[in-house]
Formats: sequence, structure tokens, C-alpha cells
Amino acid sequence: MACRDVRDTHTFWHSSWIGGKAPASLYPRLYAHSKRKNRTVREALLGERWIRDIAYNLTHDLLKEYFELWTAIDSIRPDLDESSEDTIVWTLESSGQYSSKSAYAIQFAGQVQSSFPSLIWNAWAPPKCKLFLWLLLQNRLWTSARLQLRHLKNNYFCALCERNLETTHHLFFECPYSRLVWQLVATWSGCPSLQPTSWKEALQLEDCFNQTIRAGGKKEHTLAILTVWNIWNRRNAVIFREERKAPHSLLVDIKDMAHQWSLAGCKALRNSLVENVSSE
Repeated sequence: MACRDVRDTHTFWHSSWIGGKAPASLYPRLYAHSKRKNRTVREALLGERWIRDIAYNLTHDLLKEYFELWTAIDSIRPDLDESSEDTIVWTLESSGQYSSKSAYAIQFAGQVQSSFPSLIWNAWAPPKCKLFLWLLLQNRLWTSARLQLRHLKNNYFCALCERNLETTHHLFFECPYSRLVWQLVATWSGCPSLQPTSWKEALQLEDCFNQTIRAGGKKEHTLAILTVWNIWNRRNAVIFREERKAPHSLLVDIKDMAHQWSLAGCKALRNSLVENVSSE
């Protein structure tokens, strides 16, 4: 906030009256050099006392800050009339009036825009599947690697291929079993972006998942969520119930769930996949 009018309650150096900032923070060398640091704005400006406070042993850097401050004061032209009241200006709005919208927006200033709204929350999928994907992309699923990091009991090897340490990246995008499932889903649905052979090497989980939907639309997006969800469920079935299924059997489960999702309101799957599911 900034003040259009200035009174005796505002200190020259410490009040935020120049573009919403205090002169002490804008011109630190000049502030340190000034003999009087507690003058009010009115006291400092009347008779240009602030200039007399700094008019000794001026160096090149001090002169530079002096001219900048003088120019800033001249552009503001503060009202020194004691009878006038202060006016508070909300500098985040062109009107100068406070709004909760601008106050809320400033809380996120400088933050990086997240891709999660479009990648997760705006996609068609049941809420539990969206929450699952949110955990997956942040590498917060309880895979063996995460359990091992916390010194908790784990199986170490991937439950689906039993070859490598089970990390989130391996389980969903590197495991031979999972890649075969992706391949079967891509062939069945006609979605080339789901085909593992089309993926490039990526280190970030978000980048890996993005590749599955990069060239597609809503159908590819929903199918990608459905596929990772079923891979996770199959992994849990192996670990907790010792129930193993071949990739082709898991494809049947994915087809059945796609049919259910289409009946629940997913138009992208209803228009493209219901006939394929019914013909099986």
C-alpha cells in the first residue's frame, strides 16, 4: 500500500510512501549517510530538510541515489497540508481500492504454474484414481524403494517382473510386464501415444506420464489413468494375495473397467470403445 497524502505520523525514511516502499530500502546508502533518520515526511520535505541532512561528503554512489530519490519525490508531489487526511491506496488494483481477489492472487506471486490441474484434476476419471495419479506423479506411492528408504519391510524386487528394485518409475514405465500391458492397450484402443516404443527416455515421472497423452485427446488421457491404476492394483494383488495374471488377462480387466467408466459418463470412452468392449 502507499499513501497519496502525508502527515506527521509517517516517517520519511521508514514509511512505505514511494511506490509502496520505504526510501530506506530503496536507497540504503543514502539512508545510512543521513544525519537525521526519524524525521516525519512533512518535516523532511518542508524546507527540503532531508537534503540538508545528507549534504556532506557526498560520493558518486550517494549522488546517484540522491537524484533518484529527488526524482521520485518530485513525481509524487506529496500533499503537506496538515488539514488533509491520509488516503490509503491499494496498489494491486488500478482503482486503488482493496479487493479480496488481488489479495488472494498476491499469495501466489512468483510461484511456478502447476500442470496438475490439466494433467490430473481436469481429466475424466473417478476421484480415487485422480488422487492415486497425484501421489504417483509426486513419487509418493509405497513402492519397495520408498519403503526401503525408510527402513521398512519390503520385497525389494518388482512384484510384476521380479527383476529390478521396485521404484515408481520402473513399475509403471520400465517393467517388461507393464510395458506389455501398455502395448496391448495401445493396440486395442488405437492410441499410438500409449505405445511404449513411441516414448523417449525421461527421468521425471510427470514427463513419463505426459508422453502417454502427448499426441492424444481425452480418450488417451483417461486410458492412461485407467492403465496405471490397473497396474497398481495388479501389483497389490500379487504382493498381498499372491494372485498373478498374464498381461492379456489384465487387458480384459482394463476393457471391463473402460466399459464401466463409459457407462458412468465418460463420453470419450463411450464413443470410441464400447463397441470394442462389447464385441470381445
